[in-house]
Amino acid sequence: MTTRQLYKDNYLNIISDILKKDVTEFEPHFLKGVLTERMSVNEILSLYDYCLLLQKSKKEVHALESSLLVSYSEFFRNPMVANFIYQHLLPHLFSRKNKEVRIWSAACSAGQESYSLAILINDFIKISQRKVDFRIFATDIDVKQVAKAGKGIYNQSSLNNVTTKQMKDWFIARDQYYEVKPELKKNISFSAFDLLSEIHLCPPESIFGDFDIIFCSNVLFYYSAEARIGILNKLHKVLNSNGFLITSETETDVVSDNFRKLYPFLPVFVKRENNITI
Repeated sequence: MTTRQLYKDNYLNIISDILKKDVTEFEPHFLKGVLTERMSVNEILSLYDYCLLLQKSKKEVHALESSLLVSYSEFFRNPMVANFIYQHLLPHLFSRKNKEVRIWSAACSAGQESYSLAILINDFIKISQRKVDFRIFATDIDVKQVAKAGKGIYNQSSLNNVTTKQMKDWFIARDQYYEVKPELKKNISFSAFDLLSEIHLCPPESIFGDFDIIFCSNVLFYYSAEARIGILNKLHKVLNSNGFLITSETETDVVSDNFRKLYPFLPVFVKRENNITI
């Protein structure tokens, strides 16, 4: 099965109808890999036969939907970015008085990214002794991941990048698991949100957007070029004029010309018209 075959035939239209989601929004090679894997699991050799299976099996429909929702994450996934946020970005943002710092974690998965941000901010507030307000709007398309994020319960292996002090300050040990303390959750709102939504530009709970930081990390490369442009245009509209967009290192080449990379070695962007340096 070639990528060209996927689009030459009408099978993707059939699959889109069954899933009630336009699967052509996904990056072609990623989509091909997911379909190839599901066909292999079911010992099916043709897309025609796989479409027949989808029409008969709700279980396989759910399995395919799950495979298309990539949800891997971890605490402090990029240490260099975390250090930049703590050493440079937070002092810059919190130097402004009487303004709530608003952050959107646009693909929060099970909450690791959002809680990592909350740890950095709370630690910074304690050390700097500044009285500042902040709110993290954490969203994901996968409602199951959003539910996990709200619970904030993780196993030891997912906390490898968390320091001993951070573990003591922000987690409660419960048998083989660790639970995020309630005080770390109070500034985070978790909700389901589709970045390709044609109705909303940003989480409805955030009302007007105006974000100081938007994290859209390890998301863009799973979508087609057209879908990526749509997502980035949306993020550009709801990022405030002095705000920052943070992606993953592997996605810097797909960020649109609406954004300017702040440093060559970090996946941190500002709006093209913004001349800020920090």
